Amino acid sequence: MVLRGRVDGSVRRAERQKVEFENGADRSVTVGTRSDKRRLFNLGVQAKHANGGEELSEVLGYFHENGEGEVHLETGGTIARSKSSVDADVYDSTMELELDFGALSYEDVRLEGVEKVSVGMVVAVPTYLPVPGGKELKPPSRLDGGRIGGQEVVLELTPDGTGTADLRTPVEQLLDQLDAAGRAEAGAHWPALREKILAEVDFARLQRELKSMTAGEPVRVVLTDRKGTELVSFDLAAKVGGLKAVGSTKESEFNIGSFVQESDSVQHSVGNAGQYGGGLAPKLDPVLLSGGGNHRMGREHVVLEGRSRTSQLTAKAKVPAVVYDGTVEFTATFNGSGTGHRAGRADVRLLVDSRDVGNFGELPVHPNRTSPDGIWENGLDETVVVRDLEGVGELRKELDRLGEAAYGDDWKAMRPEIEDLVSTPNLAAHLTAMTRGEPVELTLRGKDGVQVTLTARVDALEHRRWDDRAERNVLSETNEFGADRLLVSSTGTKQVQSGGTGIKTGPLGLEVTGTGSTQERDRNAARSGNNERIYASGKHKAKQDVYGATLTVDVEVRGKGRTFTAAKEVRAEIGVDGKTSEQGAPAGDRTLFDRSEYEKRKAEKTTEEAAAGQAPKKEPAPEEEAPAARTAPTRLKDGHELNASYVVHSLEGAERVHGAVEAAVRRKHPDLSERDARRIRKTFGRVGLKAQLSRLTRGGTLTETVGGRTWSAEITVTAKVRNPVERGVLEGYEFESGTRSSSGHGYGYDRLNRKTGGGQVKLKGGMVDGGFGYAYRRDATSGVTVDTVGSSSNRGKHVEDAVLFDLDAQYEVRIRFTRLGVQERPVELSVRTRARVAVPLRDTGSGDGSPGGAGSGKKPKGFLEQRRLDSSAIVTDVHALDGDGSGRGTGPRGTPRRTLGETLLDQVEAGPKPKRWMRRLFDGGDWQHLRRELAAQRRRTGCRPG
Repeated sequence: MVLRGRVDGSVRRAERQKVEFENGADRSVTVGTRSDKRRLFNLGVQAKHANGGEELSEVLGYFHENGEGEVHLETGGTIARSKSSVDADVYDSTMELELDFGALSYEDVRLEGVEKVSVGMVVAVPTYLPVPGGKELKPPSRLDGGRIGGQEVVLELTPDGTGTADLRTPVEQLLDQLDAAGRAEAGAHWPALREKILAEVDFARLQRELKSMTAGEPVRVVLTDRKGTELVSFDLAAKVGGLKAVGSTKESEFNIGSFVQESDSVQHSVGNAGQYGGGLAPKLDPVLLSGGGNHRMGREHVVLEGRSRTSQLTAKAKVPAVVYDGTVEFTATFNGSGTGHRAGRADVRLLVDSRDVGNFGELPVHPNRTSPDGIWENGLDETVVVRDLEGVGELRKELDRLGEAAYGDDWKAMRPEIEDLVSTPNLAAHLTAMTRGEPVELTLRGKDGVQVTLTARVDALEHRRWDDRAERNVLSETNEFGADRLLVSSTGTKQVQSGGTGIKTGPLGLEVTGTGSTQERDRNAARSGNNERIYASGKHKAKQDVYGATLTVDVEVRGKGRTFTAAKEVRAEIGVDGKTSEQGAPAGDRTLFDRSEYEKRKAEKTTEEAAAGQAPKKEPAPEEEAPAARTAPTRLKDGHELNASYVVHSLEGAERVHGAVEAAVRRKHPDLSERDARRIRKTFGRVGLKAQLSRLTRGGTLTETVGGRTWSAEITVTAKVRNPVERGVLEGYEFESGTRSSSGHGYGYDRLNRKTGGGQVKLKGGMVDGGFGYAYRRDATSGVTVDTVGSSSNRGKHVEDAVLFDLDAQYEVRIRFTRLGVQERPVELSVRTRARVAVPLRDTGSGDGSPGGAGSGKKPKGFLEQRRLDSSAIVTDVHALDGDGSGRGTGPRGTPRRTLGETLLDQVEAGPKPKRWMRRLFDGGDWQHLRRELAAQRRRTGCRPG
């Protein structure tokens, strides 16, 4: 069926309305790994016995199945959004929807007919301010070169020929122009390739991926055979041109940046089934007649648990914007050849930051800009916003060339996953971490497969402008989810078989056999799920220097006895914290900075100091007025823990944690597999440690288990924070914190009635043995499913001054080794890192010990009278109990902190257990597993109002 829509008529209202239009497109790429294990066990007994006139048979069987699987996903993405509040023309419109059945047929009879229906709509169309008179607004050089940057927002992509009576989709129109080239390049595969392109590509996808298409990363569609072997590939690239300024806005909010999300899940399944049955075959020569039945009852239990961490950094700015209209030229290539074929055009509308537009106005100047020496030493820190990645096309071409030379035909199967890894969204999301020595890794084809590693370094910087309106938005989100499913099935089967040698013609014998069976299966399923999400985000003013950066990205591919490295230059636009830009040597009017020049200057300085007999020393930081001294909150300073609403801005040295863990395990067990080593690096990587730092300081744990044939190691990490040092006050900081919890349960039932029948005729005699037959099956199913899902969200924002603290984040590692089921002496480590945290001013104290902010107000009436939280309360933190875990806070602070679950469990274990079922529970092996689950730090969202 085909559904079409057409605006049939519109009437404009007399008055315009102010409307805030939100536009933009996020793009993300997900790469991951999966491992599964499954064990099957079957046991059966069969018996047959006969007397003179009949034969009886009985069967009894037991079936067991259990398995487990792990999935690790890592998503990298780019963000480019805008908000513009402008006057809009409002239309009362009518749309005619047309449903065309012409492509459907029933029993080889084509259906004909078109159904139409009209619906009413109210449509708001933005109007823009005129272009400033007398000025030629020159677009940014990247747009002149045909590439849409990451900073721009694609407002609209309109197919060429819109409004005509053509019933073809826009992508069909593009492919029609490629018909001759497609038949020449793809040959007999062109019709199938065309169908696949239409199934995977629409104009919404082209608009979403337009930036990457203009930056050397085309939309690719690959046609494969049944074995997955590539038959033909299709690439569609784009180039923008003919841009003309058609309007402007007084103020638009641009939100530009990137995000990384890591997700891990584990699934366990156990299934048991029993079957019994019998058969009867009376002896009725020459007629064959037999019948029987069996019944099978089964039960399957599946448990899924997982967690995810999201780290996002964007820069927001409210500035005037310019609207450009232009055209997009599409070019298609086949099989990666260099021959391009024109594939049509489309109209495009872009929203561009006025500060990137020539002749729009004067740009502000950084008053104290210095050379970015810290970047050469330490790479791009976590405060750097990646605004634009100017294309990875050359890197992908070089990687493709070297990969095909090294791996031959195998490279075609490996290429799609590697291209996802070396894509614009994924590289932009990981770019800053790669320059700090945190590689991006991917393993293909299991544990013995191919390992891909990405690293990067900054070679040169070009200062472009000073952004004095920027706001930095730091988002941190942790999520824990689970699902439980139970399936019970009951299947009954009855069958009958009849036949015999009824006809004989000369030496040939004709044997006719008929079969029939009925089966009835009932299945009942119950399922439940939960999802608990915690937010801790912050937004504050942070002026930035915008640089054009030149980087070298190295891609190493090794495996199957072959290794190669592809290295290419990649350009990006980054936003560097204005304070960072004031910590090097004075820059004067310089705009170009080079790593080689810095290293030369550093070597000359070291030589001069060595000649003078002086030890090298760091340049003193520029003097600035010292802020008023403030003391850290008591809970942070004395309790060594963070409030859940505090925002962790950065974490330096996180790689030391997984490095220390991996080294400790290898010292005891050198046979640690590369797969388990990667699990350690992922679980205890920077994103996970940073996103969960607050939880780990409040008694939470981060756990991973690795092992070999005869040993295993359970790694548990907690954290404490120490030595807070104030780094300044941020005015008007917006804290956003809270929780969202959802849970659901459902029930399902279905019944299957299956009837089968058939017959077979065999010819036997002499040298002739043949036959023919017929079989049919008819299924009738019915079922019902009921699901109930509810959620509770308590999330709030508040704006107040914040204090930045640099502090030591000390991760405590405990590794429990087990060999052949016997526990060995655990190994304990302490790894120190450095974190920067934003704390509300009211939680801090001044130098004289007085509170830093306003005191707390009256307690809510509902809390005072009924000791409960009402539905409007927002739970910003639930933290561990002080002292000995008794719940009364009487123990010393040095005593290890316990979660609420651990406290309750201790009381249960210490109390009397008179019940027989309780004794069996504690004496058996299930209690330790149950204890770990209940003691887990997952209780914050459980403190919901109500």
